Amino acid sequence: VSHFPSDKFRARVEGVCHDTDLAVLRVETPDFDDIPEMKIADEASLPSLFDTVHVVGYPIGGDSRCVTEGVVSRIEVVEYSHSLRHCLALTVDAAINSGNSGGPILDKATQEIVGIAFQKLSGRGVENMGHGVPTPLIHRFLRAVDENKPVQLPSLRCEYQVLENPSIRKKLGMVEGKHTGTLVTRVHEVEGEPVLLKPG
Repeated sequence: VSHFPSDKFRARVEGVCHDTDLAVLRVETPDFDDIPEMKIADEASLPSLFDTVHVVGYPIGGDSRCVTEGVVSRIEVVEYSHSLRHCLALTVDAAINSGNSGGPILDKATQEIVGIAFQKLSGRGVENMGHGVPTPLIHRFLRAVDENKPVQLPSLRCEYQVLENPSIRKKLGMVEGKHTGTLVTRVHEVEGEPVLLKPG
């Protein structure tokens, strides 16, 4: 299918996970009956670096589907701009623009969904760096919605700083080669729940 009508349909929200910027919408209309389902790649699998992917969407509006091609350039934990939570994400060099969010990232070889586009990096010196929610988080979200369970990700409810800088480790009295760890800088308390971590 290379062209879709620009008709708008009413949809019902089945579930939303703000942590990972995902949502499930139900559209009850026969207009969708002839559209084939797309398979989501296995939950335990992630694409490999340099795997070729296609990003599908409607960047900057329009009625015609847009497909861009790129490769998986990184798989790591990044900050999700919607929730400011740090979660696993795919980094691809295919163009991702406004209107691509929520669109599938397809493995070119299998045509399976390996991610869902949700944000891009922009700034001076940054080019072609877009992010996608990977399949482990997609499957987790869909399973939680299907089983009517909480969709939020677990959290330590704290802010922290990694201690890669040797000057910081020295300031904290850590012995080089003996002490490692992470510095807790702030704890978010919840009424009625005990606080096990403390800043510093």
